Amino acid sequence: MSAGLWIDVTASFNWRRAPSGITRVEQECCRWVLEHAPEAVRFCVYDTEAHVWHAMPHDEARAVLARRYSPLGEAIEQTVSAWRPGGAPIRFGPGERYLCLSADQTPERWAALYAAKRDQGLRVFGILYDLIPILFPHFYWKHIEQGTARYMTDLAWVAEHVVCISERTRRDALEFYRDIGMAAPAMSLVRLGDELPGASQVEPAPQVQALARERYILTVGTLEIRKNHETLYRALLDLRARGRHDLPLLVFAGMRGWRVDDLLTSLEQDPQVRGRIMILPHASDADIAHLYQHCLFTVFPSIYEGWGLPVAESLAYGKLCLASSAGSVPEIAPGLTEDIDPYDVRAWADRMLAYSRDEALLRAREARVAAEYRITRWRETAHRIMARALADAAPPPGQG
Repeated sequence: MSAGLWIDVTASFNWRRAPSGITRVEQECCRWVLEHAPEAVRFCVYDTEAHVWHAMPHDEARAVLARRYSPLGEAIEQTVSAWRPGGAPIRFGPGERYLCLSADQTPERWAALYAAKRDQGLRVFGILYDLIPILFPHFYWKHIEQGTARYMTDLAWVAEHVVCISERTRRDALEFYRDIGMAAPAMSLVRLGDELPGASQVEPAPQVQALARERYILTVGTLEIRKNHETLYRALLDLRARGRHDLPLLVFAGMRGWRVDDLLTSLEQDPQVRGRIMILPHASDADIAHLYQHCLFTVFPSIYEGWGLPVAESLAYGKLCLASSAGSVPEIAPGLTEDIDPYDVRAWADRMLAYSRDEALLRAREARVAAEYRITRWRETAHRIMARALADAAPPPGQG
């Protein structure tokens, strides 16, 4: 019988914005375990300078989860004390378990975990979101590709079990290990939640509320080259070149990422699209929820994904999504999304125009989404992940 589970909450402790996909997974798992099995876990934070872990009290973990930030990263409610990692570093005990949900790639962290596994029998559980920096290295800086490859080998050496967020990610991982001649760790699948847990905590921004009076098409996701906003821009230009000027407003909701400077310059300066594309770089969960509720439909032309949360979120709000046919996206809801080659500009243009003009066609697709799509709650995701990590684990001493 093991001595309980350590959950690494470094990513959430250091995060100063509304949760992203990865931090949302970490935080929802922590919320679930604090509600259902607090006596079975302890929390820890990794010190990237000293390369050691420090224990975080349960009350401080709850305070981290209770943080609320404006879209600009400013604290709305200061719920966290002045606690900082300190004191004697953790020495993992025999048979303890460790769960990291942030996909952290720090080599020193994984070297220390390997030593604890070898010397103390530490049982390590990890998660795999995607291998995109390896599959598409030209979308990233070189060190990110190298770090991801090293992380994959670290997982294989150290992890007892790895949870994958899609079948596509699992297959990509198996192909990677096969290609380098390395045995893969045990892997299972978990479906991510498609709720926006913080949506009801604050009011949408006035600019977002005003959009309820507009007809608009929505895309949600970081403005980065892989998300392929370029195709939507080109689709709008294609329609205008054919004399079709009645496509509704396009709304891009997502923070600015990397390698999109040229695109953003074009969107700002091209007179053909002036006033036809709105960018909301600081949208909160409340803003995103409001945008989903009031849009005509959503579009998601990503070149490759490990999952594709905005597609699932769109369906959860009852909205049709014109979605990329690449990567894991077709797994999300086969038959309910309309899948389009992410590079086929003409197809995106034609389908966006068709659904914006034909209300009966759009309503028929929405009716099917409403009848057939099953929402996945974040508590279901958390339960599945934590059940795997907690199986047969005895509670650590002195926790509650």
